[in-house]
Amino acid sequence: MQNDDVTQVVWIIRHGDRMDNHDPAWGVANAGTVNEKDTPLSPVGHTQAAEVARAILSDESADRSAGGPNGDQQFTVHHIVSSPYLRTIQSALPLYVNNDTD
Repeated sequence: MQNDDVTQVVWIIRHGDRMDNHDPAWGVANAGTVNEKDTPLSPVGHTQAAEVARAILSDESADRSAGGPNGDQQFTVHHIVSSPYLRTIQSALPLYVNNDTD
């Protein structure tokens, strides 16, 4: 007998630490520029984004997310949605790059 039950998991993730929050001098230096409204990630934010991607794609995360009693279901990211802001794209990029789907 085939089990046709499908479990879908939705992750909602906020962007990582912004450069203007990490370094107030950066915000002053970029006041009035396009970067003022489209702040990139700080080095801390890039680390946070990598850690989130690693947690989502790790076996441990897959076991928790699959919902099966033995964690025997494969967890795969099928869609990544981001706003057009640079910091949100930078936050999603490690998940996209490290995801093993076609």
